[in-house]
Amino acid sequence: VDITGDVMAEDLDSFVEINGGSVSEVEYYKVVGDHSEDRHIAVDGDGFITDGYTEVHAEMGGKVTVNNAVLNTGVSAFGEGSVVTVNNSSITTKGSIFAYEGGKIYLNGDADTVYSLNDEQVFVALDDSKDGESDAGLIEINGGTLKAKNLRYLVSENNPLIAVAINEGDKVVEGGIVLQGSGVIETEAGQIFANSIDGTSDTNVLASDNSGDVTNTAIKYVGGTLKLTDAKYSLDYVKSAKTALDKLGDESTTKVAMTGTLLGKDGNNNVINVDDAALIGDDFELLQVSVNAGKNLLVGSDSANVNIDDAVVEDKVANGFSAGKLNLAANSTGMVITNGENVTLGGIADDKNLITVNGVVTDVKVVVGTADDVGGVSDNRGSFTIGNSLATSDTVYTLTGSVTVNEGSALNVNGKTTVTGGVELNNGSVNVGNGTLVSNITAKGKASTITGAAQVGTLTGADGAVINIGNSKKAGNVTVETADLKGATVFLDPTWVDGDEITDASKMAVAGTNGKVT
Repeated sequence: VDITGDVMAEDLDSFVEINGGSVSEVEYYKVVGDHSEDRHIAVDGDGFITDGYTEVHAEMGGKVTVNNAVLNTGVSAFGEGSVVTVNNSSITTKGSIFAYEGGKIYLNGDADTVYSLNDEQVFVALDDSKDGESDAGLIEINGGTLKAKNLRYLVSENNPLIAVAINEGDKVVEGGIVLQGSGVIETEAGQIFANSIDGTSDTNVLASDNSGDVTNTAIKYVGGTLKLTDAKYSLDYVKSAKTALDKLGDESTTKVAMTGTLLGKDGNNNVINVDDAALIGDDFELLQVSVNAGKNLLVGSDSANVNIDDAVVEDKVANGFSAGKLNLAANSTGMVITNGENVTLGGIADDKNLITVNGVVTDVKVVVGTADDVGGVSDNRGSFTIGNSLATSDTVYTLTGSVTVNEGSALNVNGKTTVTGGVELNNGSVNVGNGTLVSNITAKGKASTITGAAQVGTLTGADGAVINIGNSKKAGNVTVETADLKGATVFLDPTWVDGDEITDASKMAVAGTNGKVT
């Protein structure tokens, strides 16, 4: 159903649910005069004066839920108990998005969901406190992307629309916009941090080396991702921004994705060494950057001695990192990740060269978690993530080589990811988020797990091995051309979640042209 005009649930007993279709706003006009015959629409020159736009809104305890629709309209929740829940539905409006007097808005989208509004409007939670009792609004960005180049203005008391409320005794709720889950705020660095990046010249970009603290306090940074779209930035600015985010404490797991070009002081752009990458850590995703490392890389300890298929590891860093790609030194065979660290590779564009050796695509082996005790390592587990937090299900990544996932460790996948040499699970797990893994998989041990979507050429087991499709948090959807189980046991949904329907269950299909199970 396509609706044009106002949609409202107005009291405690009111509930509106919209499934599919669209809702489009229309203008409403300013009316002047009292209720006498002089009451009329205000005119400016030859046209009527617009006084706002229709909305999807809940008031006085009403509830509105929107599922898989297109909202070309604003959204608001007004009054205690009033809730608007927007599921997988993009919003584009000339109006505003705001929660007021205890109203709540939940934005639950996926990587393809976008929320955008007029630059002169508001995206804000307001508090109408009286007699010392808080009556705060709340907006949660749990998924989807808020695009707001002028974010500070949208949430600021300097915005005339917000100033009107302030003059009436209201206030902007500190932390009233909660970024968490897979939610994304897309803006520029200066809209979050005290100091912006001066992009007027490369010299000025490099001189922008201090982000200052996080000063946009209208947002509570619980999780999710800040997608910073400055065209260019410096490594010093990123290091400073990391320090600022660290001050938020352990309660914040918010990541930062830098989409622009990293300027090098030597003129070599979008390239850093692995020591700098590890210093920044994996919470900052440097999406266009290639990380240079020495021959065979160990992530998780700068002192341990390990081998990769009898090849000695010669470069070591204590911390994980996140970048577009990794370039290992000549004659390298791969990378080991351990000690609870994570490495994320994969930028914002399709990339078939996640790991190269001396600039050349060649087979490499990534070992996630160490099977044996290693000196200097207190946690043998690790994780390897292909595809950053902004990857869509259609973003293409290719790892030329293989991945071995040892006990308690994980291969996390976003985008349409191919591992050419296959994945080996030794009591490890494959977790596919927003996308599909395309690979052969060999499973050994008593507890190897696959969640999410996987297209498996050959699924190979071993006598006594157990392969779990799905877990308590997520179902698995596995398509196999050939299942050579060799006595392994396959469990679908080994931990069933109460309340799930059969449509929520895990699936495994042997569906190749010559598909078979042996």
